[in-house]
Amino acid sequence: MSNPAMKLPGFHERKVLYCLRGPSGSGKTTYARTIIDYLGRGKIFSTDDYFYDEYGEYHFDPYNLEHAHQWNLGRVKDALSEGVSPILVDNTNLQFWEMRPYCFEAAMVGYRCYFLEPPTEWKFKINQLFRKQQHGLTKPRLIAQLERYERNPTVQKVIGPVLWEKIQREKKKKKKKKKKK
Repeated sequence: MSNPAMKLPGFHERKVLYCLRGPSGSGKTTYARTIIDYLGRGKIFSTDDYFYDEYGEYHFDPYNLEHAHQWNLGRVKDALSEGVSPILVDNTNLQFWEMRPYCFEAAMVGYRCYFLEPPTEWKFKINQLFRKQQHGLTKPRLIAQLERYERNPTVQKVIGPVLWEKIQREKKKKKKKKKKK
């Protein structure tokens, strides 16, 4: 890929959060690194980071997965408050609800949220995913990931109608405050 950034939605915007999504082994992490390297700015946040020890060894523990997701969300919130952009959330994000907290927090502080899939030809091909993934997942687990994969996300679908309305109300309040000044 010669210029990954030129294909990115929101490439020229100041405050952007990208949710990378796809099954394990689809190339999300490589794609995220390529984007950051090309842009020379931004930061990648992955829940997987929680499971690496001080020697760089990966030790997944499903009993700590919820805590790991909360830990990652906390790091993203810190980056949002610091104005880091772009922020790349490098998780499987198979279903819309998995991206909801990231997109909601981003929207509340004026960031635009976009959804990216790695531009790999194997991202939905089970045999290639099985060979490329590094988490020791079985083929049935990868098939389950593919079956849960929700397509065509939009911010409104991901956040849901109740939170979407809350964000719209907050935006209106901010506009009114700016007009009063």
